[in-house]
Amino acid sequence: MWAGLRAALATVLPLVVASLLRLPAASWVGLAGYMVTLADKGGSYRTRAQTQGALAVLAALAVGLAALAGGNAALSALLVLACVVAGSFARCYGEAAAGVGRLVGVLMIISLATPVDTLQAAGTRAGFVLLGGAWAMLLALGLWPLYPYRPARRAVAEVYRVLAFTAEDLARRVAVDAGPSSWSAHAALRHARLRPTIEAARTTLAATRLGRSGETGRGEHLMVLLEGADLTGTVLIALAEAMESAEGKPAYVHARAEVHRLTEAYGRMARWVVRALEREQDEVEPRVPRRASETLVRRAEVEEQAAFSGVRRHPSGPVPGYVAALLDTLRSYASVAYETAAGLLSGRPPSESGRHAAAGAPRVGRKSLLAPLSDHLGLDSPILRHALRVGLMTSFAVLLTHALGLDHGYWVTVTVLVVLQPYAASTEERALQRVVGTMVGACVAALVATFLHAPLPLLVTIFLLSGTAVALMPLNYGLYQMTLTPAFVLLAEMSLPGHHLAGQRILNTLLGGGLALLGTWVLWPSPERRRFPDFAAALLRADAQYLREVAASAGAADARVRESRRRMGRALLEAEASFQRLAAEYHGPPAALEPAMALLTYARRFAAAVTTLSVERGASSAEVLEPIAGAAGQALEGLAQSLSEGRPPGPLRPLAVPAAARGDAFYATLLERVPRQLGVLHGAVARLTREVPLQRRKLDGDSARSASGWSLRSPS
Repeated sequence: MWAGLRAALATVLPLVVASLLRLPAASWVGLAGYMVTLADKGGSYRTRAQTQGALAVLAALAVGLAALAGGNAALSALLVLACVVAGSFARCYGEAAAGVGRLVGVLMIISLATPVDTLQAAGTRAGFVLLGGAWAMLLALGLWPLYPYRPARRAVAEVYRVLAFTAEDLARRVAVDAGPSSWSAHAALRHARLRPTIEAARTTLAATRLGRSGETGRGEHLMVLLEGADLTGTVLIALAEAMESAEGKPAYVHARAEVHRLTEAYGRMARWVVRALEREQDEVEPRVPRRASETLVRRAEVEEQAAFSGVRRHPSGPVPGYVAALLDTLRSYASVAYETAAGLLSGRPPSESGRHAAAGAPRVGRKSLLAPLSDHLGLDSPILRHALRVGLMTSFAVLLTHALGLDHGYWVTVTVLVVLQPYAASTEERALQRVVGTMVGACVAALVATFLHAPLPLLVTIFLLSGTAVALMPLNYGLYQMTLTPAFVLLAEMSLPGHHLAGQRILNTLLGGGLALLGTWVLWPSPERRRFPDFAAALLRADAQYLREVAASAGAADARVRESRRRMGRALLEAEASFQRLAAEYHGPPAALEPAMALLTYARRFAAAVTTLSVERGASSAEVLEPIAGAAGQALEGLAQSLSEGRPPGPLRPLAVPAAARGDAFYATLLERVPRQLGVLHGAVARLTREVPLQRRKLDGDSARSASGWSLRSPS
């Protein structure tokens, strides 16, 4: 809602001023303000300022050049080709950079539609774009007081909110006979929420701390809390795996009850940490506490004591050694989080145990500025292919609209630029949403324009529609388009009341959507079935490396283990995203997708089993884990190679649990999961490469990287 209000102010207020001053060219301030507002995707203030500032400067340059070149069709097409290819290729730096490139392209295309004759007029337009960008940045970053660590605090608070949910969900499943499917659902839900949230918080915190002088200690507190949360997540994974193994066994009734009590208590404590992080105490310089502040601190201490009391208690009955060690580890991490959050409120520095927990944190390091570009130079790169695809289709749209003499032809080009996505399924979905949303929105605009003619009610309507559009954008692109279309149509019709532009908007959007679909089907078509085997193979290799690091380390807190766990989590997220795109493209019998689903599910379960083995190493040693890691890692590498080459895997060698692990029956049970899950993975890869619905076929013209050549089709 606040984002929508900011966008409406950034758009409409400059339009009102331009109307009062009778400066039609000043409407670029509102348009640029809207686009720069859209570029604000959250994160640290530093990152947001860099993103919005880059968009304002690049858009001013592109708009000025386009204003001079707009009268020449060939020159316009060349300028669009160069700008759009460069902006789309910026995706190699991340989605934020891709968004900046896309918005610069939109502003440039609109500027091409309204050319000017003089260099002074082009410079004036570019100046208005810069002014609009500065206005949007003032609203986004300076309208409310700047608290440098507020975004980082909120990001870390979200991590603890997810941890609290995970712990409470685990407590609920332990309290009942959950069953295998319920535990699998818990693992999927936990993975889908925890790892992305931790990575987002780590990036936000790193950007916030980058280059700051005079550190007040808040950054250190937040780093300790974040890395403690990462380690706590591994303990919760281990407890979930242990409780699944103990399900239905009378000997572990008391252990289940103690896990239920402690995870429930940890959930309460984690929610208190969330409340502590969300309290606004982000002063750059520490202040002397006043009496009222001291009272608040005392109240917080009472509150935190109540939140932590359930975690502090120790079990009152017999608990197996492995589970007891996990519970003690969870208490230790909870103590660090409790002390650090309390210190954040009262000003106490982090404890030595907290600093030790954060010492092995994976670093978000700086890469060379040119490294992402060199990594994606080559026609086998999906990012470069997409950039060329978008550039060629948008420049073709410019030439086509000039040849046909279409009124408001830039709507065609903008539709091509916005609809074309890196993946075919995403492009088809976006095209449908944009076309349907535009049709509904254009009808709304025609209806409103029939009854409203005065500038003031039109501006009020545009204000409400643009604010609502930005508020709806994170929820659904189709709804966003339904509310954005009438705002822009009414803006265009302020000087020409009527409803003819609404019909023109629909026709141009249909034409642009058709061109976008043509581009994704004709220019370097790359269905997801060709990419999924590579993602799945990378996931299996990441699992193998994670297991090897666990076997060679001292435990879950080891820096190499944490980094390999992070890479494994990211590989799993990428493979799951690829599978979702594959499922969206596929229209055959659902049973053909079962091997891929089984592979993802058990790759996730295998990683959870390895995490369980890494948390508590009391019962494990090199003689226990290293043989398993060597054999299992070799088997996973073989499965990954089979996927990459598109051939069935060889037979799986038996993998037995070493006799040295038999001293702890509970730990031995957990070890036995590794060969079982490895067997399921082997079967999934075998079905994926042998069954009729998933077969290899030769792909002429494809690169060696994608020549594994999977074809997902129905048996017929």
